[in-house]
Amino acid sequence: MPRKFPYKKRPTSRLIFFKKWIERSGQRSPLNLAASTLVGDILAVRSDLTMAKPASGRTDVDKSGTVLVQDILDTRSNLAKELTQISVPALP
Repeated sequence: MPRKFPYKKRPTSRLIFFKKWIERSGQRSPLNLAASTLVGDILAVRSDLTMAKPASGRTDVDKSGTVLVQDILDTRSNLAKELTQISVPALP
């Protein structure tokens, strides 16, 4: 007879746990030099799709001047990874 687990499988509870883990891991470091990519970052890029954005904007990942599908894919590939913050200097 197969052994039964003492708990019911709840995929939604795992999804909530994963979301909270990502939110907690997205807290800034004490020096504000690094941050994690969150689900909200993907949603922000998706909402700006096909819009012209300056290089200093966070949604135009490849800095092409327009938010493209590739920007969404790049953001998704960095999900939950710690990235170093950079600042783009203004044009002279």
